[in-house]
Amino acid sequence: MQKDGFSLSLLFKHTRISPHTSLPRRFALYLMLSWVFALCAQVSLPLPFGIVPMVLHPVPLYISALLLGNHAVYAYGLYLIQGILGAPFFALGLGGLARFMGPTGGYLIGFLVGMMWLTKTYDKTDSSSTLFTKLVAATALHFMYGLLQLSLFIPWEQLLLVGLYPFILGALVKILFITMILRRFYVTHDLSEF
Repeated sequence: MQKDGFSLSLLFKHTRISPHTSLPRRFALYLMLSWVFALCAQVSLPLPFGIVPMVLHPVPLYISALLLGNHAVYAYGLYLIQGILGAPFFALGLGGLARFMGPTGGYLIGFLVGMMWLTKTYDKTDSSSTLFTKLVAATALHFMYGLLQLSLFIPWEQLLLVGLYPFILGALVKILFITMILRRFYVTHDLSEF
């Protein structure tokens, strides 16, 4: 379906990954998507009272997991590998094993777990409320892993104040945004052939 001269269905038709897609082509597509994730990670806002920045990262990660399934998870795994090896892919243009093992590394792992949860539980026929609930669960997994690793670096009494409370409203806004985007996407685009 064409809308405003651009068809997302056409985009997916030319970039889809089928069981017959060659391994080099798959790797190239995963690599490109990992670079998109890296660019999106740079849309971050360091908070003056904490060590965990506010990021836009969940939006492209969760949308790609919902639309592309395990392919998005593989691309995110490749993103993590590149970041651990030193590419400036993580928030604020940082990278390296020390960053991954540091206070905010658990949030990176949590994104992976949240994406895997979504790929296993999501069905495009889910109602908006079911999708919203699944996104809340994915976000809860993300925060659980993030807080677990953060707890190794800061006192327990500061944990929720630094690693959770400042992000709740933003997380809910992102979840609502993703829910609206996905509902609209499936209403206006027939991806049944992909």
